[in-house]
Amino acid sequence: MLRGARTTDHYAGSRRECRIGWLGLLALPEAGRPWVFLVMALLEMAVPLYAERAHPY
Repeated sequence: MLRGARTTDHYAGSRRECRIGWLGLLALPEAGRPWVFLVMALLEMAVPLYAERAHPY
């Protein structure tokens, strides 16, 4: 597998997991949503860092 393909796989997998997390946010009680929202936003921003660091060129 090419390095670029592996990086793309990391992007896709991480984005999928983040989307599952965003859907899970809807199931939480109102009191916990702001904290989980903050965590999810940070995770969403970390996806490119994770994907690029896993297989640098």
